[in-house]
Amino acid sequence: MDTLFTSQHSPNALTKCNGVVCVACIKPFVFKRRRSFSVNRAAAKAPVSEIPVDKKASSESLLREVTSRWQKAAEAPNGWHVYKYVKKGYRFNLGWPGATKSVFWSSHNEFWNVWTDFVPLVFFLSITAFTWSHEVYQNHLDKSQQQALMWTLLGTVFQHVCSLFAHTYECVDVAWNSRVWFLDYYGIAINATWNTLILSLMAHRSQVESWWTELTCLTLALTMFGLYFTFQSLKSSTPARAQYVAVFTELLDMTTVLLTPLWEPVKATGPTM
Repeated sequence: MDTLFTSQHSPNALTKCNGVVCVACIKPFVFKRRRSFSVNRAAAKAPVSEIPVDKKASSESLLREVTSRWQKAAEAPNGWHVYKYVKKGYRFNLGWPGATKSVFWSSHNEFWNVWTDFVPLVFFLSITAFTWSHEVYQNHLDKSQQQALMWTLLGTVFQHVCSLFAHTYECVDVAWNSRVWFLDYYGIAINATWNTLILSLMAHRSQVESWWTELTCLTLALTMFGLYFTFQSLKSSTPARAQYVAVFTELLDMTTVLLTPLWEPVKATGPTM
């Protein structure tokens, strides 16, 4: 019976060797097939943890893949925010998971901006918790002083939260890159506004303290109003318009606080005898 097989003598075609099985031709073919089957079968049965992996090569390839995304300012997509004097180290279009992971890579130009927000954030959160539980705060300060101390601490915390979020996720995509900075700016505005309230209390305690409840409610209301427009700017096609409203509310609050001492009429003193 004639047998067809792949001949080692004639590798590009199926051939006959005188109508009989040629051991010289078929043996290498069968051996290679058996070997490949045995290797595949062993790999399929082996647990994932036992499959050999070159961890060093894998780590190096991951490093190359990540750092290859740190690009030059000249390569920035249209509409991307770039720093005037920073020419390289930018993260472009990493998405949310990629942006989160990138905070641990020191080769991009936002690394120190991220960590100089994260470390102070942890510090001021600790100080806030310590102050809240301290005996002096609980028993030796009046209500306005307690609130003023919390206002200044929470204002600092809020600013670092906004800044940390902005510097971490400004690289998600082009649309987010052009909008997330408004959240950073609003955090600065909130910190300035809340501390204006505290400084006004320290400078004109008698006048400001008499209006403290009203000023506190006004500041909270305008803060939430401005925060609403800030989030509107994050998803708006014209973010600047909404952000102008947010900043205006904070300026209105600061102006109101600064003018509060003028509301209390100066009591004239009679002539001395």
